[in-house]
Amino acid sequence: VKMVLNFNHGEVHGYYCYLKHMIKIPVIGELKNENLVLEESFDLITHKVINCKLNDHRLQGEWIDSTKNKKMSFYANPIMDKTVIEDSKFKSLAGEFDNVLDSNKNYSGVTLSYISNNMYYFMFSCTSENCTGFLTGILEFDSNHVGIYHDNSCKELKFNISSEIIEVNEKQCDYHGAFCSFEGKYKRTKCSGK
Repeated sequence: VKMVLNFNHGEVHGYYCYLKHMIKIPVIGELKNENLVLEESFDLITHKVINCKLNDHRLQGEWIDSTKNKKMSFYANPIMDKTVIEDSKFKSLAGEFDNVLDSNKNYSGVTLSYISNNMYYFMFSCTSENCTGFLTGILEFDSNHVGIYHDNSCKELKFNISSEIIEVNEKQCDYHGAFCSFEGKYKRTKCSGK
């Protein structure tokens, strides 16, 4: 298992993956004193938690899947990976972005939290009178600030980001109902640099 985390004023964003599959599983959490709690959820339904302590440069605790009532011991030895760097050019893209209400009174927003290199944790939400949607994931931007997310329930979310606007194009994404969408132009409302 490989885990990459970014610690920023107690907030933690990152991912872990099984080296055999290399599917990045997003995690978000907080570090209080030596207690680290990371939550994993793509869709607000599946809920898994890594609850551990950071002692003597080791993480030790439990991985808990509350939907299946399953627990496993969790141990990790943090190492400094020289391929994981902090890139100020990409870090400055982090922040909160809101889509303006459209004629159907739909609202959607996306938060980008910097992890490392050109990697971000993202959280999408959308609501309307008859529809809601939610998705978290890991996004990697190329040198043109374009990132593409996909999984088994979402054929494609294409992000194109400038300093103040994210344009999102969506193809067959099942993380929201039929009457709302993640697609649109999002304006920066908050810089985070996280």
